[in-house]
Amino acid sequence: MAAPLALLTFEEVMAATGQNPDLMADSADAVASAIERATLKLENFLRTSFLPLVMQDWFHLDPKVCGAPVNHFYKCLLTNGCMRFDGVVTVSVADEFEGPYTDEPLYLSDLRTGVVQVPAANRACKWARVTYTSGFLNRTEMPREIRQALLCFVPLLMLSSSAATAEPKQAVSQAAKASALDAMAVDMLPKYFRRVGAVLLPMHSEYALYAP
Repeated sequence: MAAPLALLTFEEVMAATGQNPDLMADSADAVASAIERATLKLENFLRTSFLPLVMQDWFHLDPKVCGAPVNHFYKCLLTNGCMRFDGVVTVSVADEFEGPYTDEPLYLSDLRTGVVQVPAANRACKWARVTYTSGFLNRTEMPREIRQALLCFVPLLMLSSSAATAEPKQAVSQAAKASALDAMAVDMLPKYFRRVGAVLLPMHSEYALYAP
């Protein structure tokens, strides 16, 4: 998979932390590294990629394996959340994994968390294939909650790195600041949380970079 997107710039981090970019120019490489690590940290926390991707996920809707549907729907957790609002979600179903597949128009979706609810089939076994796009083409597409969480994680990671070589009292202070920043970041993200209870996970996934 491609490298993480640069969803923040050095200048944005300096502005958010109240630093003079000219005085901090020697730290540009360290900040760039912290931005990349913060992006990976947030992707891992939200269990999604921020890269712009075209995804296909396959789910096995077999009540013998996954249990009975809830309210006549199977709740499927896609590989990625942060689904693109300008994209098209297509759900299709088949009796066998190889198909043929037919479109299923009666489904429910949560684009932020990447959850799709598929109507339960009348037959015992069926496959569902969900095609969708996710992620961001550039930092201007990033939702403000994710942007602010990243702006908390960047100085958090820089503080964590410097705490390793700091004096004991200074290390305690830096650890406390890092913990506060971590809590602030998490507080901004509830509507993107992908720990959404009992869900079906994909049996197979395929992806390609999204290029509109």
